[in-house]
Amino acid sequence: MVTGLLVLAWLFTNIWLVYAAGAIGLLSFIPPIGNRLVWGWYKLAEGLGWLNARILLSVVYYLIVTPVAFLFRLFGNDPLLLKDNKGSLFNFREHAYKKEDLENPW
Repeated sequence: MVTGLLVLAWLFTNIWLVYAAGAIGLLSFIPPIGNRLVWGWYKLAEGLGWLNARILLSVVYYLIVTPVAFLFRLFGNDPLLLKDNKGSLFNFREHAYKKEDLENPW
């Protein structure tokens, strides 16, 4: 929380966010207050996790993955070679390896 407030203070040049970060940092050393701060922080993280898992990932799926799948079907692209048009999926590769191919494999 403190780091986030300090970053926001730097972005918005607001001195009150620095004071809030300092107050939260000092109050976190008092166990009852620190425990409540941690509980609130975890509840915020739980809510953001719910939002990310359900809403944001659904939006990404329907705006990116679904149109790409429709385009693949429209143009007949089969990158995984799932359609059995041939008798075998084995690809012959006519490549003569040279010394230079093995010098830097990465």
